[in-house]
Amino acid sequence: MNNRISLIACKWGVYMGLSFCLYTLMMWLTHLDSTWYRFGRFLDIAIILLPILLIFYVLKYLIRNETFSASIPNRMLVSIVIGTVSYLIYDPFLWLYHHIINPDWFSYVIQFTEQQLREAHTDESLVKTRIEGLRLANLGSDRFYRLGTFMASGIILPMLISLLSLIFIRNKAGLVNSQTTRKEK
Repeated sequence: MNNRISLIACKWGVYMGLSFCLYTLMMWLTHLDSTWYRFGRFLDIAIILLPILLIFYVLKYLIRNETFSASIPNRMLVSIVIGTVSYLIYDPFLWLYHHIINPDWFSYVIQFTEQQLREAHTDESLVKTRIEGLRLANLGSDRFYRLGTFMASGIILPMLISLLSLIFIRNKAGLVNSQTTRKEK
């Protein structure tokens, strides 16, 4: 991957990381993560679409400008760079958000879960067990938590998105290397 493509991938990784930060702040400022938690959970679907759309956009941009061989490894590499840069921005922000900006965030999750279980007429002992399990999981985040979140959002998800892009984004000559296509012309 050449320097120009690396810079483009890093730039869009910064945009994605900052978008996640802004989304989290918007959810907090509009109380969609607390008072309007039920509605806010539906908006979380939109944030799932962000990495898909952004990575698709970057891959399509690189292929359209013929600066990029759209091979599977190249697609994965660009996607992983975008995901990793985004993670390096969003993860420290998320720590700041959970510990300083909104340290009560988890109480809303507990409240909402308890309300849902009670509305479903769940047995009281099961409600208590589920809530206690959530509290223990939150307090006992093991030392591999950051590694797990990095693997999921910085590597695995971008790789899956790059594979999905094979269906929707193709070179002008299909999956043939764009360098080969230019030489033949």
